[in-house]
Amino acid sequence: ETKIYLFARRSSAIAQVSIKCLWLMVLFISLLILDGCKWPSPTIRPLSTLELPGGANAVVIQDGYAFVTGGKSGLVIVDLREPKIPRIVASLDVELFVNSLSVSGNRVYLATANGGHILIIDVTTLTAPHIIGSYKTGGNALAVEARDDIVFVASGGVGFVILDLADP
Repeated sequence: ETKIYLFARRSSAIAQVSIKCLWLMVLFISLLILDGCKWPSPTIRPLSTLELPGGANAVVIQDGYAFVTGGKSGLVIVDLREPKIPRIVASLDVELFVNSLSVSGNRVYLATANGGHILIIDVTTLTAPHIIGSYKTGGNALAVEARDDIVFVASGGVGFVILDLADP
């Protein structure tokens, strides 16, 4: 079994996901892809780097694709199936400052600072993501995690919010 390691810029934490030996580092404006099979070698060299529009602060990997967001960049979908030549396959400008994201099935959930919205994005067609719904938490939506149709939100000023979004 091989792994992808995700470095979170804000927390310095490392998350693991099963796929090939790749490390993705979310930087301020780019996604750095490293060969994680050679860790902890001091001579690790990047496999590739991909500049992203508007920056990056959160990434989720699913089925060979990276779903990336950061600040006002909205959502960027990156094809990682050939890690030496990653490519942006789609982006969606949401015109809100995005704090975090979660992916469950064919939906991406974005937690926004402006008004504390949870945006629900359909990514059934990866090249054409589109917003299918939203929910206003009443506070600054700081973090989001989705499991099937249940969405958990950490919302500043409100606390912990649990949403059932079976029918957005």
